Amino acid sequence: MPASDWLQSPQGVIANGALAVLADGPLGCAIQTTLPPVTPYTTSELSLRLVRPARPGGTLTARGRLIHGTRSLGLSEVFINDERGRLIAHGSSLCFILPPIDVDPGTSEPAAGSASPDPPAEPGEGDPDPHARPVAGKVISQDIWDRMSGLEVLEAQLAGELPRPPVSYLFGMRPSDVGEGRATFVLPATRWLCSPLARVEGGVIAMLADGALASAIQTTLPAGTALAMIDLKVKLPTARPARRR
Repeated sequence: MPASDWLQSPQGVIANGALAVLADGPLGCAIQTTLPPVTPYTTSELSLRLVRPARPGGTLTARGRLIHGTRSLGLSEVFINDERGRLIAHGSSLCFILPPIDVDPGTSEPAAGSASPDPPAEPGEGDPDPHARPVAGKVISQDIWDRMSGLEVLEAQLAGELPRPPVSYLFGMRPSDVGEGRATFVLPATRWLCSPLARVEGGVIAMLADGALASAIQTTLPAGTALAMIDLKVKLPTARPARRR
C-alpha cells in the first residue's frame, strides 16, 4: 500500500486504522488460499499491534500466512514492514469459513439472489487512483496541539474551525459527536469499501473503531500531550457457520 499523504491522521502519521485496512487483505487471503471453490469466509476478529509509527512516503508491505485452518475456522497472522524493511506492526485474524455458495448448474455463476452488486465505477482512463490525487484536508500544526486540549481540538473540527485530516476525506470517516471521555465516528458504508463478497471489509470496520477509540482518549488529554495507540483489537459479531458433516 502506498504510504500516501492521504492516510495521515491529525497528528501527521499514517492512521493506525489505515494499517488495519492493509493488514486485513493478506490476513484473509492467506486463509482464502486453502479454500475450495465457491467457499466464502468472514472476519470474526482482527488484532494489530504497532511497534513504530508509520510515516508518509514509500510503500508499506503486509505479508500474511496461515497459522491454523479447519473446515469452519481459519487463523492467520500478518507482518507489516516499511520500505526499509523495518517492522511497523504485527497482527492476527480469526475468520469463519461459511457454507459454499449455491451455483447455477452449467454457468459457474452464483444462483439468483446471491450475486454481488455492481462494483463502483473505475477511475476514467488517465485519471489517477484516489490516493494519488491532490490531497484534501490538513494535519493539525504543533502550535495548535500545544495550546488546545484534545477535546477542544475535536470540538473545533466538528465546528469546522479546524481542518479534518486527509484520511477522513479519503474514506469519508469523521467524528459526529464528542464529549469528555467519549467520541462517536461515522463512516458511509459505500461499495468502495467492500470485499469481493460485497461486504464491508473487516479492516475498514477496525479503522472506524480505531478513530472512535483514540478520540475518546484524546478528549481527556490536556494541551501539549501526545497520544499514540499501540494496540487495536476488534471483534466482529457474526453467525457461526453450521458444522459440516
